[in-house]
Amino acid sequence: RHLVTAPNKRRMLVQLVAQPDCPLEVLLGSPELEGARVRTLSWKEIDHAESGPVPSIARDFDLAYIMYTSGSTNEPKGIMHTHASGLSYAKWAHEVYGLRTEDRLTNHAPLHFDLSTFDFFAGALAGAATVIVGDEYLKLPASYAQLLESEKITTFFTVPYALTQLLMRGALEQRTLSALRWVIFGGEPMPPKHLATLMEVLPFARFSNMYGPAEVNGCTFYHVPRPLRDLNSPISIGTVSRNADYVIVDAEDQLIHDEKPGELLIRS
Repeated sequence: RHLVTAPNKRRMLVQLVAQPDCPLEVLLGSPELEGARVRTLSWKEIDHAESGPVPSIARDFDLAYIMYTSGSTNEPKGIMHTHASGLSYAKWAHEVYGLRTEDRLTNHAPLHFDLSTFDFFAGALAGAATVIVGDEYLKLPASYAQLLESEKITTFFTVPYALTQLLMRGALEQRTLSALRWVIFGGEPMPPKHLATLMEVLPFARFSNMYGPAEVNGCTFYHVPRPLRDLNSPISIGTVSRNADYVIVDAEDQLIHDEKPGELLIRS
């Protein structure tokens, strides 16, 4: 019933609140809309409003956030995650990657994309710092590499495409990235030949593949051994996390108990 918005969305807001079935009651950060039945509060009013402690009324299985899929297999969809889901993932990632107070993470993923939960939830659980990476750095790999150096990033979770761009266009050989102790990638397959080269360029860092669809957060992990000798096979998605259950089924949804390939079903 409440929508956080901005003045530059005025035209869209007018169309939205004019709909007969509009459920909104309050627009936060919006200028007043003439004739609208919806209450509006500008940012100035919000800034000057009295504030106080907000009682915590959240329960484990209340809705905490909505994570959107990329739509690579069909239409994009919003996945509802509970507080229990987000906290379970944060605790698992905190443990598996040994996050600690002195760690410095990056985040270039939007809040509705699942990579962000590692940096904001697991990082916060450890008391680590998260450096927000602006769009300007994403467009210029050399600037991104400079940011990794200047901010002394220790744990870097990103997509393989970004790592490949850093390797090819980031001038990594000109950077001192000895603070980087762990590089985690996920979201798509990582080309083994690029990964092997990256492991040579960053000899002090460990590398891990984290797999997991938006429906269940990260649910498997694989710590890549050094050196990476097999450049012709895909990087394994590894072992199912301890906070998830799984089965592997065939095309008829029958359980597979041997080493035959099948479809992985996850409950997390």
